[in-house]
Amino acid sequence: MRNFIKTFALVFLFAFAQVLFATIALAQTDRATLEGAVTDSTGGTIAGADVRIVEVLTGISQERKTNASGYYRFPGLAVGESTVTVSNTSFKTKVLDHVILLVGEPIPLTYPWRWLG
Repeated sequence: MRNFIKTFALVFLFAFAQVLFATIALAQTDRATLEGAVTDSTGGTIAGADVRIVEVLTGISQERKTNASGYYRFPGLAVGESTVTVSNTSFKTKVLDHVILLVGEPIPLTYPWRWLG
């Protein structure tokens, strides 16, 4: 009887682990990632630029600053249409409408900026 209980417990734990890991894996597959770098017209990177993404359907927004290499990343975004705005005090604000985010496909957005004036 003890062996039966041990075997049942092991089978139950294995099945539970499978369900748990499958649920976690499925939960991550309905999201998208937006990433890229902000550069000037010569290809130099812009550190500290403000990047904002707004989901068109819900109006939910997120903001990030570019790092020292001008890089930004927005993981875990809802799929669908978004608007991306990039701004900095020394450059013209850039608005990118109709950015379509797809499941599991990182969307690279790297674009040059123009100086103000």
